[in-house]
Amino acid sequence: MKQLASACRWAAVTLFFVSLLLPAYHAYEDIPGVWALFFGWLGLFAGHYSWVANPLLWISWFKYSKNDYQPALAMALIAFAFSLTFLLADTIPVGSSGPSSYKALSGYYLWVLSISMTAFSAAIKLYFEFGGIEIEGEVFDAQKHFTHSEYFLFAVLVAVPLFFSAGPLLKEKYDTDMRFAQQCSTAIENIIQIPKNVEGIYLDQDGGLMFDGIIDGAYNSRSSSLLGEPLVNNGFLRFYESQARSNPKIIGIQVDYRRYDLDEKEKPVANLLSQYGVFRSQLTNPSNEKLGITGFELVVKNLKTNEITATFRYFHNEKSRRVCGHQVGGRLSEAEFIRRAFGLQQRFSYLERGQLKQPMTINNQ
Repeated sequence: MKQLASACRWAAVTLFFVSLLLPAYHAYEDIPGVWALFFGWLGLFAGHYSWVANPLLWISWFKYSKNDYQPALAMALIAFAFSLTFLLADTIPVGSSGPSSYKALSGYYLWVLSISMTAFSAAIKLYFEFGGIEIEGEVFDAQKHFTHSEYFLFAVLVAVPLFFSAGPLLKEKYDTDMRFAQQCSTAIENIIQIPKNVEGIYLDQDGGLMFDGIIDGAYNSRSSSLLGEPLVNNGFLRFYESQARSNPKIIGIQVDYRRYDLDEKEKPVANLLSQYGVFRSQLTNPSNEKLGITGFELVVKNLKTNEITATFRYFHNEKSRRVCGHQVGGRLSEAEFIRRAFGLQQRFSYLERGQLKQPMTINNQ
């Protein structure tokens, strides 16, 4: 039984520090436990007193280390009561945004479990100290010393916080897996037509993601990069165009675009020379964002006819480091999709890439 008390004590300490790494509650966004520890005392000015459980718990640990189990148990039980007050309020202050509704998450319940296990450990020590039970060298017969109600109390102290801490974790994982599978069922790469002899393209967003080292849907690394410049610099395109970073004027005429080639890398232009454009949109909603699921869709269009020639849609989960969508050699890359959608090859030399045809006015809506 000494071993059980000691194990519960160190488990309580471990759970406390683990709870700091997990989200304690959700109000607008997930609030990590470490933030709640360092700034939770501000809640005292708004009627939230659960943070007081922290110093009470530390006092309990200190008394426990001095073999003073009666005040250790008392402080732990009072801390347990204070910790539960967090569940009584309807709102919590969130910076300058004012009060917000909130929901306790796994970090909070592990924190409560840490407190209850501290009380459990101190109760065992106190029971033996005042009962004068000699346990060294003997086999302890629990049935002779614990009543059914005491067993029930100890079980509640451990089981209830454990249930509420593990429950949200398991439910969130289940919800995430189900939602991710649902989204992944819509992931596609559909190349309807590959344009011929493409020299330049329009990119409504000059940036994309790449996932590498994918094995059974789990990726090893994720990176982001520009899409247009590497295609030009490596000879896949003669030029690319995108929206202007600002809205400069050419001789009093407002321009909306910029063109990049090896001669003029930031040339403002009034009209697009590109016949095709790549349009990138994010596929997300608040419930998916909360689960860490994000999706993107790239659509290739003929800028004159608005005809769609290719579509690429994929999803990734930041929390589980999983990604779904068309992959080649364990890699999912937006840049590589663009090369496939246009059939791009390294065919432009340095001299050729700087020689452009005159811009023509097209409808890019």
